[in-house]
This record gives sequence, structure tokens and C-alpha cells, in this order.
Amino acid sequence: MFHVAVVALAIAGQVENKDLNWEGATDKATRGDITVAILSVRRGKAFLRHLREQTQSKEELLSVAIGIFNKSETKKYNYHGWSSKSFDLEMEMRGRASDELGNGYKRIKFDIFTKVAGQLEDGASIYPDKPLVDILVFELPVEKARELRLTLPGEAIDWKGPILLKVPIGSIDKDGYVYNFAQAQEEKERAQAIERRKAEARRQMEIEAKKTPEQKDLERKRASELAANKKAIAEKEKLEKDEKTAAAQLKAANTLLKEGKSEAYRKQLKRIVEKYPDTDAGKEAAKLLK
Repeated sequence: MFHVAVVALAIAGQVENKDLNWEGATDKATRGDITVAILSVRRGKAFLRHLREQTQSKEELLSVAIGIFNKSETKKYNYHGWSSKSFDLEMEMRGRASDELGNGYKRIKFDIFTKVAGQLEDGASIYPDKPLVDILVFELPVEKARELRLTLPGEAIDWKGPILLKVPIGSIDKDGYVYNFAQAQEEKERAQAIERRKAEARRQMEIEAKKTPEQKDLERKRASELAANKKAIAEKEKLEKDEKTAAAQLKAANTLLKEGKSEAYRKQLKRIVEKYPDTDAGKEAAKLLK
């Protein structure tokens, strides 16, 4: 059994920089060709690689998946890693976590033989249309925390200044996820669709309120006329279809008569009369039965 070793960061109690403005921060940030986004936040045992074996951490931790996207068609960018061991001593590259309550959370590191599964310790190249996913692991937030805040040094992707990302973490699903980008997008789209429908309903109500009694009466008459026209067209199309079908069945009945199958002939005529009485073929079949 191996044990978790905690990286010594100076944020065990409070966020290092209290002057950071989190008001406009969201789950993603874009500058130029590069977009950085929090993809998921999972509470539970971290997935690890110990030598060549897959394993898990002994304790429950907070695993944060971060996506890095390059929308350029021609340019490659460098990512130095927010968990990188090989960073400039004068330039802090490691990501930091905090919450809306002012708590800071230690980044978790393991022994030299144990790595976080999917973590890009040495960074990577960001090619066009080939997103990177990096995993950062932190200690668990306090129970009252409802917002996870990440401060990611922009220098890790050749930006200047910190990248501020935040996501809600108030609920947890059956798999331990307190935030899932895909699910959040679906919920956001559903909420937007509901708002659009409400806005359209309000717009229609405003339009109706402005109409005069004469306009409303005219619209009712137009709607009634339109409905009558649609009904007439549908009835005409049905009659034409019935005419073709009845004519084909009458032709088949005449074939039976030529073949000397008089009983089958009369049965066919009766079916035509019963099913298509208003068609020309139906009326002809009724005459032939007399």
C-alpha cells in the first residue's frame, strides 16, 4: 500500500490573491485560438497509475478534468502543464483551487512511482482540432462550498496573467460528479429553450392586446376560411384516391367475370359498393349488382 503525499502550497487556509475578480468568471475562458474549460469535477477516489498498474487513491479527493482546445487551422501551441514538475522557479505554473467561502485547497501529489491517470505532468503540444485533457487533483472542499474556483497560470499556455474558471458544485450524481460540462450544457440549453418559449408567449400576448375588435374578428374569419379550405382539399384528395382504388378493383372484378368466376365477381362488386359508394366505380358496381 502506498500513501498520498501532499504538495506544499501556500493556500491551505485562504486564497492567495484576494484581489481576483470572480464576478465574470465562468466554466471556460477563450483568448485568441485557445479555449480552456472545466469539463468535469468528480468527488471520490482518484484514478491512478502505480508503476504499470491501475489503482485508486486511498482517500476521497476532488478530480478536475480541464480541456484545452485549439481552433486554429494552422498553428500549434505549447502547454507546459498546470501540474508540471519542471517549471521556472520564478514563475508558478501550478493550478490552484478555492471556493466562494475563501477556502483554498491543496493540490495533491503522489510518490514518484504513482501518477494521476490522464495527468499531463510534462505538458503537451496543442494541435489544431486535437483537444488536450489534463487532470488536477485537490483535497475535498468543505461541505458548505457551492462553487469551485480554479486559478490557472496563463503562462502555462503562453498567456499573460491568471485564467479564472468557476463551476457550481452543490449537487452530486451517482458516479460522484459534482459538475459535468455536457450535462450542464444540456440543462443550460433546456433553460434557454424554456425562456425562448416564454418570451414568444409574452410577445404574442402583447400583439393580441394591441389588436382592435375588428382585427380580431377578421382574423377569426380568415382562420375559419383557412380551415374550411384545408378540409375541402383533404376531402378532394381522398375522393381522388378512392376513385383510383375503386376503378382498379372494378377492373379486377371484370377480369373475374371473364374467367367465369361469377360468385367471386359479385363478392368483389359488393366490396366496392360497401367501401367506395360515392365513387364512379362504386356507382357502376351498384348497377351491375342489380
